[in-house]
Amino acid sequence: HPVTATVGQDVVLPCHLSPQRDARSLDVRWIRDHISETVHHYRSGEDLYRDQMEAYSGRTELARDGLSAGRLDLRITGLRPSDDGLYICTVEDADTYEEAIVELKVSATGADPHLSLGGYEAGGVRVLCLSAGWYPLPQLLWRDARGQHLPSVSQTHSQDQEGLFEIEGAVIVTGSMEGPLSCVVRNSRLQQERELSLHIAGTNSTARVRCSWPLHLSRPRRSLGLALPPMAM
Repeated sequence: HPVTATVGQDVVLPCHLSPQRDARSLDVRWIRDHISETVHHYRSGEDLYRDQMEAYSGRTELARDGLSAGRLDLRITGLRPSDDGLYICTVEDADTYEEAIVELKVSATGADPHLSLGGYEAGGVRVLCLSAGWYPLPQLLWRDARGQHLPSVSQTHSQDQEGLFEIEGAVIVTGSMEGPLSCVVRNSRLQQERELSLHIAGTNSTARVRCSWPLHLSRPRRSLGLALPPMAM
């Protein structure tokens, strides 16, 4: 089963010898599967850092208290998005070589969405939704008053220097729409989401859009006071 953890946490990747044997005198190496570079190297009671990837410098520790029982667990501190992926635990001596694969799934839930209004477009007004600080790349969905999904007219994303994703989507609101319009940003890996809503007070010819934050966000409401173009008859 994959090991799951969130950005900033410490995590222990499990590995053990079967049948159980004392591993204190063995050569133990943890490597990244996709690049075959060393994450941590231990040999006969000593940690060897000469070949360690720079990204893991000062962030790894082989659990010494379990070596005599054949446990080769690796502790990684301060998880980063770049730590996500497969790791290979290898052990060898003069006669044998064994390895096992451990999958680490790193996640981060981003900030509450930010909603803003763009210009008039296609008989309505463009509404933008932006949220940052996610990993992996989240889903951005729009829902109308009936809970039905609305297609985005555009969607873009980017990554910051730490590897976290920012995502932005847009939808066109027309005079035919009425009630809450919600932007939902979802991390499928964690099954967590952030949501923010606009309230659209519509008539047959015009609509006014009011941004209404959920109560738990403790933010004031504000009226955006935007009249949409009349519907074509």
